[in-house]
Amino acid sequence: MRLARGEPNVAEHHILYLDLTLCCASIDDEDIGSASSFGLQPRIPSTEAFATDATLAPAIDARARFQQDQADADLATVAEAREDAAILASGGKPPTRPWHPPEDAYRPSSLYNAMVAPFTGYGIKGVIWYQGETNSNVARAPYYADLFRGLITDWRHNFAQGAFPFLFAQISSFNSPDEKWGLVRDAQRRALALTNTAMAVTTDVGDPGNVHPGDKQTVAARLALAARSIAYGERVAYQSPLFRETSGEPGGKRVWFDHAEGLTSRGARVTGFEIAGPDRKFASATARIDGESVVVTGAISNPRYVRYNWSGVVPGNLFNAAGLPMSTFTSEERIQGHLTYP
Repeated sequence: MRLARGEPNVAEHHILYLDLTLCCASIDDEDIGSASSFGLQPRIPSTEAFATDATLAPAIDARARFQQDQADADLATVAEAREDAAILASGGKPPTRPWHPPEDAYRPSSLYNAMVAPFTGYGIKGVIWYQGETNSNVARAPYYADLFRGLITDWRHNFAQGAFPFLFAQISSFNSPDEKWGLVRDAQRRALALTNTAMAVTTDVGDPGNVHPGDKQTVAARLALAARSIAYGERVAYQSPLFRETSGEPGGKRVWFDHAEGLTSRGARVTGFEIAGPDRKFASATARIDGESVVVTGAISNPRYVRYNWSGVVPGNLFNAAGLPMSTFTSEERIQGHLTYP
């Protein structure tokens, strides 16, 4: 099952020799809450404020009224079409009319109920997920880590077929300075703590002026590598360099990574790193590769935190020997005061 557009479609062509039945559930600008089963948010401590009775009651009421609303909308549409035909026949111009019924794709669980729940009685090999841009605004981004990991766990529970592969694309590079793209990317990275998950890093093929970048082939190829390894047991390199830990270094920090064999900036100066003290005020830093680690220094003499590729449009240029780009990360354990990660 795939819940996205574009890249997963192309990814399928990399594994067409396999016997697959493919299901697609796609919608533009989707919010993760609409793809979660009803009642997930009340079970997540950091998001329970969004799951009060006052929040959910309108959605429950809308579901109860849906069939009648749809019938009313159908009748209204037919009546308006007849009126428009009469106006055109007399040489007039039909008026602009509202949509019927109002859009409701962003209500809690609307996409899950319509596009995912009907398949939970079938066998499933895995999921390819590409979403997160809509949740990158300042209000929503801090909750994405808990919501995303909750969604993966919840889908697996509802399908009742074990920890099937859940593969996802990390959101790309985009010029949106008022949003928190780094926070969402890091939340996606941290979801890799769940078993049988994999992430395709896409920041190197983003388009600062297009939230839906044109390079689908590269993203699809990386998702296909992950599927071949996790779902079908092939021995292929599919993991980008991932943050492991930091250690002290005179005047800076040394950052250690997993899957960083052959770490390279391809002959250019290493870019994309920032450091901060206890106040978490980050500043650009100088970095150099040392084996499978990176030594980071800067104007902050005794930094506590390091992060990489945190902005919307990212400057980072590190890759491993497989040609896979390093993931966005921050070494912070607590972000914005109310999300704690293990």
